[in-house]
Amino acid sequence: GEADEEQGSEEEENEPETKKDSDKDANKEGSVYDISELDDINGQYLTEGRDLVIYESNMDKLKEDLIKITVSRNGETFELERDADYSCKLTKMTEKIKTYTYRINKKVFDADGSYRVFLTSEDESGNASFNEAKGALISFYIDSTEPLIISYATDDVSKGELRIRDNISLDNVEIYIGDEKIEYETIGEIYSFDIPADCKETDVKVVASDSAGNVSERVLNDYIVTRAAKAREKSTSLPLLAAAPGLVTAAVFAIRRFKKKG
Repeated sequence: GEADEEQGSEEEENEPETKKDSDKDANKEGSVYDISELDDINGQYLTEGRDLVIYESNMDKLKEDLIKITVSRNGETFELERDADYSCKLTKMTEKIKTYTYRINKKVFDADGSYRVFLTSEDESGNASFNEAKGALISFYIDSTEPLIISYATDDVSKGELRIRDNISLDNVEIYIGDEKIEYETIGEIYSFDIPADCKETDVKVVASDSAGNVSERVLNDYIVTRAAKAREKSTSLPLLAAAPGLVTAAVFAIRRFKKKG
């Protein structure tokens, strides 16, 4: 009986120590991040920024002075200021879990660009955590600007040429002669298309949209008429000089003689 009592007391004494060691092992990994509230914007193109809500859970409390949020815009990083740019609150606290809620102000994402968000922290056990190392990548694009459409003049009047660009990502371009959508070729930002010789239409319409959903529409009034007029000018002036180069020489010689006599 005494032996059993001694064995039982040993197990009771060892149990708290075993539980404590188990908790320590479980927290070797540090924090876990929940970015599920960003599922609809993560990796997406947006026309404007919005508040970002992120959760960080840990078995221990975090060291408040080591919480840091940095943001990258087009490759340039800047650190956010707590309370001014974001809030951080301990919103759940139990014996086993502590959850912090971050809310990043949408004003941080005012400018167009490519964004990534980085969170780093350290808990009271000394575990350092980083959201991307835990697979919680936060990235998106802000694009509030419509695509830019510029028409170009070319020497070949049977072709039209446009430059179309977007500051983030151009998604789709449609070109119409009158009401008919036509084919085009692209080299970088340059879009070229054929103008039929017997074309009765005068206007060209261009519709360009980007990945964020911004749409730009431009109608080039009398685009084809203007190019046809230029073709007629070339056909009436260039052959005359080509066929009678002596006329030009004679005219210049006559002017020189006149000036000499005067």
